Amino acid sequence: MRRLVIDRFIAGFGICLLLGAFPRWALSEGETPVDFQRDIQPILARNCLACHNATEAESDLVLEKAASIHRGGDSGPAVVPGKPEESLLWLVAARQEEPIMPPEDNGVGAEPLSPAELDILARWIQEGAREETEETNDIPTIAWQSLPPAIQAIHSVAVSPTGRWAACGRANRIILYDLAAGEQVSELTDPHWPTEEGVGPPAAHRDFVQSLTFHPHEPRLVSGSYREVKLWSRLDETRQQSLSDPPGTTPYLQNVCTQAEWYVAAWKEEDRDHLAAWNLDTGERLWISDLPQPLKSLCFSPDGNSLAVVSKDGTISLWDAQQGATQQSHAWRSLPQWAIPLDDQEAVVVADGQDGLCKWSLAEDSTAEPALAHTFLEAEHGVEQYSHVGKILAAATDNGSIHVWDLEANADITQINTGGLITCLTTGKEGTRLAAGFDDGTLRLWELPSGKLLSERTGSFLLAHEISRQERLVRAAEQRTKARTEVVKETEQIVAKAQESLDELRKQLSDAEAVLQELREQAKTDQGQATEGEEPAKAKEEESKQAEEKAQQAGQAVARAEADLHRAEKRAKEATQAAQDAQGWEATVRKQWEDAEEDHNESISPIRALAFSREGHFLASGDDSSRIQIWNAQHGQPLDTFRRSSKPLTGLRFDEKGQLWSMNRAGEFSVRAIQPAWQWKQTIGNMATGEPFSDRVLALAYSPTGDYLATGGGVPSRGGEIHIWDASELSLVRTLPEPHSDSVFHLAFSPDGRALASGAADRYAKTFSVPEGALGRAFEGHTHHVLSVAWRWDGELLASGGADNQAKLWQVESGQQTRTLDGFGKQVSSVGFLEDRNQLLCASADGKIFVRDAENGKTLETVSSTPYFFHCAATTPDGRLVVAGSEDGVLRVWKVDDGTLLHEFAP
Repeated sequence: MRRLVIDRFIAGFGICLLLGAFPRWALSEGETPVDFQRDIQPILARNCLACHNATEAESDLVLEKAASIHRGGDSGPAVVPGKPEESLLWLVAARQEEPIMPPEDNGVGAEPLSPAELDILARWIQEGAREETEETNDIPTIAWQSLPPAIQAIHSVAVSPTGRWAACGRANRIILYDLAAGEQVSELTDPHWPTEEGVGPPAAHRDFVQSLTFHPHEPRLVSGSYREVKLWSRLDETRQQSLSDPPGTTPYLQNVCTQAEWYVAAWKEEDRDHLAAWNLDTGERLWISDLPQPLKSLCFSPDGNSLAVVSKDGTISLWDAQQGATQQSHAWRSLPQWAIPLDDQEAVVVADGQDGLCKWSLAEDSTAEPALAHTFLEAEHGVEQYSHVGKILAAATDNGSIHVWDLEANADITQINTGGLITCLTTGKEGTRLAAGFDDGTLRLWELPSGKLLSERTGSFLLAHEISRQERLVRAAEQRTKARTEVVKETEQIVAKAQESLDELRKQLSDAEAVLQELREQAKTDQGQATEGEEPAKAKEEESKQAEEKAQQAGQAVARAEADLHRAEKRAKEATQAAQDAQGWEATVRKQWEDAEEDHNESISPIRALAFSREGHFLASGDDSSRIQIWNAQHGQPLDTFRRSSKPLTGLRFDEKGQLWSMNRAGEFSVRAIQPAWQWKQTIGNMATGEPFSDRVLALAYSPTGDYLATGGGVPSRGGEIHIWDASELSLVRTLPEPHSDSVFHLAFSPDGRALASGAADRYAKTFSVPEGALGRAFEGHTHHVLSVAWRWDGELLASGGADNQAKLWQVESGQQTRTLDGFGKQVSSVGFLEDRNQLLCASADGKIFVRDAENGKTLETVSSTPYFFHCAATTPDGRLVVAGSEDGVLRVWKVDDGTLLHEFAP
């Protein structure tokens, strides 16, 4: 105690010598006023916030913000503006009053404030203890400098909803990659990049890109950095191509060459057919000719140089596609359906009803009979559709069979029985893929030469994805309703037992009171009669006393039983309400599921056009609703969709630039970029004032429907921030009050969008109600920062990854921890449930990525085991690929099922 008094005396004496006894700390000329955020907050963070934060708040005093300091705690306001000598915060920090702060042997390593720190604190109070929200002209300007070129670390990644694009924040740049093509497609730059010296070349942000997320339905990307959030959107680079001097308004027969830039169409005008060709790039008409006979079909040779024209009278004419000149003409013995001139111009493949599908050798003399070179298909069934690329020929018959041949070797490759009505057919680059569209709106993709079915999809894949999402929600709602109903039954049983117990105790109380009353009546009678002996009187008195105690105990038991019954009835009422809420939610999501199925069914229409891109990455399909969808040509996964035009599509083709051409029944063309550019759309946040973001925006999340955007961050050791925005207008909906006592690192909406999960540096994972912003559950168990959170598909289980080298699983409803996953060498930087599975993908900073069983914690797959330091990771929605960004600036992509490394995108 003597040592304590001496220490306090020395500290106080030293302060008085330095400052004088309670002086007025006036602002000297030219001296900058004290700023809470810049000058006071770091002092408190080092010495006080360990015990006086929003989570701990000893003595109900929170020192994280100026407003909470003014509010004070159990002892009243902590500061008296203008009077340091009357301010409790300064007095206990200067050790002038008890309890001295920070206390000795405090256990968190907090040191007493130095004289210089006490001086700053006193000056702040003397100047009015201004709050950090007060705007002044004294806010220092941030002196931005260019990031050194050697800094290339990736701190954020995101994958688009279809799994096509991956975005990474490499330093202050945002790079976009196409995972299907395996190439970089864009780098996003802010058009308002400052022109002053020293800020470096144009980029997405001035500071590191800390967070990224894609919109779940729209082509939008959001990025977060220091005190700002930016919205980026994909450009719709579509143009209409008009054809010069068409002979009529609507062509009735048309074809596009897939190997050259020619478009050929036939028009019927009065009694004569016209055949004309245009250059697709320019729209310039190359030639036009009158035809003596009505046309039946048009077909280019594989190289695009020749054109076969089949007339209804059975004549096959070969044309020079560029000049429009007839090279030779052959009168066929039957009525061909179509003909393909081969590149050597000495052979032609003809399909007709008499000979089937055959290859014929042509003589130079058009009057000479063509020689049959090979019969591919007998005339048992009519050929409905065909496709030829290089040496590969595919034909679909009217019984739903597809036959594939090698034209050079005249050999069968494979035969596929589909059982459906095929409306279009196409083969991919080098004949390794075959796609067919059907009258019922189904698209199928096969591998060649094996004939293995790779993919089968019907209608809009976006609507199909929404059906799957709603179906999962229905299953989750059913499980929730069932669980809540079981709880209602259990609580009703508890209430019944409590009531039964209460009734029994009341009977016992009634019996005890009756005995006691009888003894009291007997005592009154005895008092009016002759006095009994001493021993009998004592016995009766003892009996009465025991009866009274028994009645009293019975009364207490009844009171306890009544309290138990009240609590049981309250729990039963809450359980009933929870069950009713679950039933209401189940009805809502079931209706949404039915609506989604109805929308999807209405979206189904026959597929009329197919085209593979020339390098073999993409497959495009077009249907009668004029919807164009893009698919991965290797495995059939959906990648993109384009808005509908006004008329049904009849043709698709990719040009050598990778652009997609589409034509409709009116002969109108549209051309669009498959790899469109992305552009800046909007910025929210003021870096100078820190409104509404006080520091880095470390977390971004869209709600499943895309209606809300959540942002998270905060000032380290001071407090966390979570804002919820209207996603369409980026207008602020609400700010969660003091959600965490330290920076928020990650956010995730629940599958139903009704809750928001967060992980923060205060070692907590939490959930909040989205409609009200109220705290749902706080999950405590990590011993270091919580870096990532993720929901299981049913919303019943939450996963968290921490800097304590662990991942944890939590029951959302109860808040109980169900399992801890160990075995990570460094912090678990990312966790995510694989879609519709009870499996968790965990990425660790030590370069390891595992798939763990959420039921037993076992490792099911080691996706990556590398020496790279992973800051972040994300999976495609279908769980097929995982993308991770590392300290060396390389974005790596693996297949989840076998750990195959698909791409390494270097800086």
